[in-house]
Amino acid sequence: MRLALRIFCAGLLGFVALQGSHIVSGIGGGGGGFIQPLTAPVTANFTSENFNVGTGVVTTRSNNTSPVASLSMVQYDPSLTGQIAAVDKPKLAATFTATVALSALSVYPNGASQSVRGMWLSDGANCLIFGYAENTGGLVIFTYTSFAGAGVSISLNTTIGLLGSTFLQWFRIQETASARNYYVSVDGVLWNQVFTESNTAHFTTANYGMAAQDRNSAGWMMMNLYSLAESNP
Repeated sequence: MRLALRIFCAGLLGFVALQGSHIVSGIGGGGGGFIQPLTAPVTANFTSENFNVGTGVVTTRSNNTSPVASLSMVQYDPSLTGQIAAVDKPKLAATFTATVALSALSVYPNGASQSVRGMWLSDGANCLIFGYAENTGGLVIFTYTSFAGAGVSISLNTTIGLLGSTFLQWFRIQETASARNYYVSVDGVLWNQVFTESNTAHFTTANYGMAAQDRNSAGWMMMNLYSLAESNP
């Protein structure tokens, strides 16, 4: 009876195993401790975009292997240059579905923040960030005609109170032969489409990844990319 109970409990726990000081769960196919299935980014495929540009700006990148494979980026912008920092890779094909899971945090000792951080598309010059605006927590798309300068915001839902915490954030952009569709999720499984536009709106996508821009307060922006899954479409 006791043996049967232990086996039953082990099944409920997803056969959780200990590896050193880290807990790795078997629920949802693993993922190094996350319940959601993750597709680790192949860091060698990613290019650092617009790093260390602007007076006093310091941008760093780390290709992490432990406790899980991930890619982190930190930018300090003490002079409020507004420069965008990004890491990206070439798109999979002319049509694609790209899904990212990332965490992000801003630290602003000198005032209220208004950073924008999230998923990134670019043609090498024009670009956009699909994510959350720090000052309101609202879901936005900021479009830009360069890696610096003012962006044009498309507000998608200013009632989402997320305020840029470090929890895992899920974004998906799908480009078909005619449309660019934007999605968000809380678990990487169930998705809600929040916006659609022409697949050539603003520019024709060449690369995708993650990016951040400091918009009105000098400080730190930190991001970590845990997952990038790609398919066609």
